[in-house]
Amino acid sequence: MSESGFINDLHNKKKSPEEIFKRIAEVSTVVRNLPEESLPSLEYINNIGCSDAQHFKNSSINQFNELVRRFKVADDWKILDIGCGCGRMAFPFSEYLGQTGKYIGFDVWSDGIEWCNQNIRNDFLFKYIHAADNYYYEEKRNSEKNKFSLDFIENQTLDLIFAISVFTHLTKSDTQVYLKEISNVLKPGKFAYLTCFIIDDYFFEYQSRTGRFTEVVADEPGCYYGYKKQDFFAGFTLDNIKNWVSAVGLELVFHELGTWAEKPGSKGFQDLLIIRKKLK
Repeated sequence: MSESGFINDLHNKKKSPEEIFKRIAEVSTVVRNLPEESLPSLEYINNIGCSDAQHFKNSSINQFNELVRRFKVADDWKILDIGCGCGRMAFPFSEYLGQTGKYIGFDVWSDGIEWCNQNIRNDFLFKYIHAADNYYYEEKRNSEKNKFSLDFIENQTLDLIFAISVFTHLTKSDTQVYLKEISNVLKPGKFAYLTCFIIDDYFFEYQSRTGRFTEVVADEPGCYYGYKKQDFFAGFTLDNIKNWVSAVGLELVFHELGTWAEKPGSKGFQDLLIIRKKLK
């Protein structure tokens, strides 16, 4: 008796995770064994928040595992790394993606982009985007608005976009611009993985109880900023995020609380958003 198409489909799908997990393990081993001389300098590693080479590699491996497992990333996918820095996520994906896969990374940090272009897979694209108001690196804000654009990427061509600890440092206007650009380049039905700080009752309780984040205050309804330069904090209410996402043809399909404000049941440090490009 032949099996139904449904049963055959289940069997076929069952093989895929096993193959993916095997490749994850192989890539993780390669990254773990990278010699320090093949990595960015300690200065560069510190600049993206990693304490040393081992921390850099562990962070790279853990986040790579999370993305590939969660989305079942295929080796021919086209992915975008927003805020790629000096290549933390490019290392594992340079091992994982095949020749038909595509990795694009961009950052407002020109030195990090230059290092990536000189040291990581030459078919990967690393792009510097100028920030007229680079409050992430400059002490003072200026009145000129940023004009971020992803017009170097063809519309609706990307299978996955991720931004790790980027939206935690973006003002409202820059957040809205990035969301619009994400919507432009993401394929319908595909996802963006974004970490952020969600301002909620748990945050206010934590702030009151611990005395931490006292410099974080409302700049306008639902938008909270604090600190300066690389410590620049940006947090938004979930309602604001949902409205901005919906306005550009995206939808928030899942969010997960982070440990940063001792939110209950949380896993990662920052809050997590899974955003989907709406099907037309």
